Amino acid sequence: GGDGGGSKKSAASAAASRVKRAPNAFIIWAMKYRQKIAEENPKLTNGEVSKKLGEEWSALPDSEKKIYFDLAKKAKAEHQRMHPDYK
Repeated sequence: GGDGGGSKKSAASAAASRVKRAPNAFIIWAMKYRQKIAEENPKLTNGEVSKKLGEEWSALPDSEKKIYFDLAKKAKAEHQRMHPDYK
């Protein structure tokens, strides 16, 4: 059988070619912890998981956040190197 999603595929590839902004510290942290929170709380909707992530990030000590701010700084520098014309 075929994939049956011809028009969807071209829209997806167009979206994939768009340059996204570099992730900030929260996004880097959330990517790491989203699945864990979702698995620990299977009844939560995606929005509720996001809210819980926000609450946990806010409660995180600055000393722990620093790791992710440093990673975000590196990601931003790499993003600027890869996409010098990005806004």
